[in-house]
Amino acid sequence: MSDLLWVNANEQAQRRIAEPGHWVVATVEPRFGWPTTPQMVVHEGLEFVLMPQNDPDCRNAAIAFEANRHGLAPEAARKVIMHFCSVLSWAESAGLTILAWGAGDRPRPIGMPLSRVTTSFLDTLEIPHPTDDQERAALALYREGVSLDNPFYAFLSLYKVISVLLSNGRTRGAWIGEALTRLDSEHAIRRREELLAAGLDVGLYLRDEGRNAVAHAEAQPYANPDDIDDHFRLTLDLPLLRNLAELAVEERTTVQRPRTVRQKHFYELEGFKSILPPGLISELAQRQEIDIEAIELPDRLTLLARRGPAVWRLDDLVPIGVEVDGGSLCLLLQSHDAALTIRVGLDVAEERLRFDPLMDMALRPNRHQAAGLRTEIAFRKFQMGILLNGRLEVWEPEHFALLGQTAPYLPQNIRVDYHAYERAIEELEVLLADRDPNH
Repeated sequence: MSDLLWVNANEQAQRRIAEPGHWVVATVEPRFGWPTTPQMVVHEGLEFVLMPQNDPDCRNAAIAFEANRHGLAPEAARKVIMHFCSVLSWAESAGLTILAWGAGDRPRPIGMPLSRVTTSFLDTLEIPHPTDDQERAALALYREGVSLDNPFYAFLSLYKVISVLLSNGRTRGAWIGEALTRLDSEHAIRRREELLAAGLDVGLYLRDEGRNAVAHAEAQPYANPDDIDDHFRLTLDLPLLRNLAELAVEERTTVQRPRTVRQKHFYELEGFKSILPPGLISELAQRQEIDIEAIELPDRLTLLARRGPAVWRLDDLVPIGVEVDGGSLCLLLQSHDAALTIRVGLDVAEERLRFDPLMDMALRPNRHQAAGLRTEIAFRKFQMGILLNGRLEVWEPEHFALLGQTAPYLPQNIRVDYHAYERAIEELEVLLADRDPNH
């Protein structure tokens, strides 16, 4: 199953949904771009197929899960789908509502006419991995809060995100008061300033005229769904409370906000940090001198170029050298035939994985043998995959561990002639067919 992360996500989804099985299907309403083609997503070892809205009149978006493949009963399958919806909603910072459940020998969503925002491919890089039931509950409440159109219940769900993580009322009140000074959403800050300008204690206002007013009606003040002022007021409060809920999740759990993941790039070197000594990581971060002889690396590495659903692989790369440049650890990798040499930089000080597909890859062509032609074709396809705004992934294949990955590559001050790459690959494949007709 782990190999699914190394194959085309769309092609694998098409193969899966063509197979009969015990499919459990959640018809969903996403509030973010949904794939227009079936897409396989592997999360925590489980396979989910994102089903597009093929028929604009009645076929709705859905998430399909083949229960038998994972040895799960239908009820357990529905539970893992719900957990997956919550982490996906968090990663996209948008709502995802489950509208209906279905099951059968094929993945068939229930037809429901709804409008849809679509995308050619849903990038799942930022999906989090909650570690316990409390974290999963916080993300579930967050998904509910950002999915609801009713501002009363949306407010209550977002407040409960904070409550589930800070169950003590005094501690929760103190945290909210302090966190209000650290808001970083433009709409949240604007609403905070409006409430302060009105002379309100914002923390108490959110508790008494927000949470308590929505949850209780036995005493004043309480929120009346037919009162347009209450409706409008709570709608204005939602961005503020959402910002607080997101801060609570980030600060009280292991889950980071998508904006933090993008800004700080911690994901780029996360796997390498798990195999390198902590002392070495600290020394590199402080740009100190290090002993490269003490560095132990895996015997083999696999590099992937990933762009949307497509992947291009370079297997059996051997680390042949290590260099240190300031806060960076530079790995030199070589193919088994020594024809291909690649340089990958671990910039620990800046939390970045450095790789330039034009400067950090070198090939010694050998067009006299079929093996040399295969290596050159793989090199050209890999290089073109990165240049087409792909990202580099470094894998340790023995334990199937993702060690690091770059952000999508953005060419700067260069013009990439993609058609020249395509022509060169076609010419190489013609030569290979002459050398090895059975290739």
